[in-house]
Amino acid sequence: MFAYVLLCTLSVLPAVISSPQQAPRSWQLVNPDEDRIYESSTGLRSQRQRLPAAPMSTYTPPDLLNSTVSTVKNVSEKLRRPPIGVIKRVLHPPAIVFCQNSQFKGGCAQVTFSESSRCYPVPQELRYTVSSIQLLNVLGVCRFYRDISCETDWFQTGESINAIWNHHHEFHNNIHSFSCKHPLPLLYRHPKFVGYAYAVDVPMGKCVEVPPNFDNVGSSIRIPGEAGWCRLYLSHGCRGEFLDAFEDISDLSSVDARFNDAVSSIFCPAPEPEPPAYPVQAPEPPVAEPEPTPEPESRLSSSPGSSSRRSYCRRAFCESDVMAPNHQTLSRVSHIRPLVRLPGMRFI
Repeated sequence: MFAYVLLCTLSVLPAVISSPQQAPRSWQLVNPDEDRIYESSTGLRSQRQRLPAAPMSTYTPPDLLNSTVSTVKNVSEKLRRPPIGVIKRVLHPPAIVFCQNSQFKGGCAQVTFSESSRCYPVPQELRYTVSSIQLLNVLGVCRFYRDISCETDWFQTGESINAIWNHHHEFHNNIHSFSCKHPLPLLYRHPKFVGYAYAVDVPMGKCVEVPPNFDNVGSSIRIPGEAGWCRLYLSHGCRGEFLDAFEDISDLSSVDARFNDAVSSIFCPAPEPEPPAYPVQAPEPPVAEPEPTPEPESRLSSSPGSSSRRSYCRRAFCESDVMAPNHQTLSRVSHIRPLVRLPGMRFI
C-alpha cells in the first residue's frame, strides 16, 4: 500500500514542477511624481504589472495637486491670480455643493449650472451657514460673493474648499451667490481626448505654466470657442518654439510630433472687441445750399404765346432795375431835391 501511494505521488510531481509559478505581488508607497501615467488613487502601484486596472477618467488627483492660491479681491480691482493651471476631471455636468459644516458634512445642497459667467444664488436655506464648498467637474474657476447679485466682494477658486474659515474667514457663513467661468482649454494625456483631462486656467492675454506635476503629458487638446485660439509652447514662460491651435487637436503628434507630451506653457490672446451691431457714423459736415436754377419758361408764362421771363440775381447785388415784358430795361427816375430852396422854385 505504501509503495502504491509513493508511486502516485511521484507521477504527479513532474506536472506540478512543470507549471509556471506565480510570483507574489508586492506593493509599496510611491511618490505620485515618479509615475504620472499609471498611478492609482491609493498611492500604490504594482512592481510587475504596469497596465491600468481602472478607466483613466476615474482618476482623482491628490489634494496636493489641486491646491491653488486664492485671495480676496474687490469686484472693482484688477484680477491678479497666479499663473498656474488647474487639474480637473470630466465626468458629470458642472455643479457646486454647499455644506453647513467643514469637510463637506452636515446639511448640503447641490446647484447645477450651465451658463458661463452667469450669477446663481446659493440655496436660501444655506445662505448664512456655508462652511465648505465642493466643485464638481467645474472646468474653470468660480467666484463666490457676499451678496445675492454677484456685485460685492468676492473670492475666486478653481478647487473645493473644505473649511472656508481657514482660507477666507470673512466669507464663512456669508456666501449668497456665485458665478463660474467655463470652459477652459483642456489637455488630455492620450490622443483623441482620452485619459486624464485637466483644464488650464488661462487669463486671456497672459502666459500660463502647465502644472509641474502634469507637465509634458498632453497628447490632445480642446480649445473652447470663448478662447478663440491658443499658442502652445515647448518651453516654460511662453518662449521658443510654439504651435498655434485654432481648433481642437485630437492628436498633437499628427500635427507636430515635437509637441506630443511636450507642452509646457500656453498663451491665449485676449479676444478682440466685437463691433457694434449698428456702426456709429460721424456727423456729416454742413453742405452749402446750391443756388436755385431758373424755372422753366412754361411755368413763368404770363399768358399763352408770351415769352416773358424773370432774371435771377443775388439779393446783395441786385440793382434797382426791372425787366419789362419786352426785355427792355427801365430805370427808375431818381427824384433829386435841392439842399437849398431858391426863391421862385417849386419842387416837382
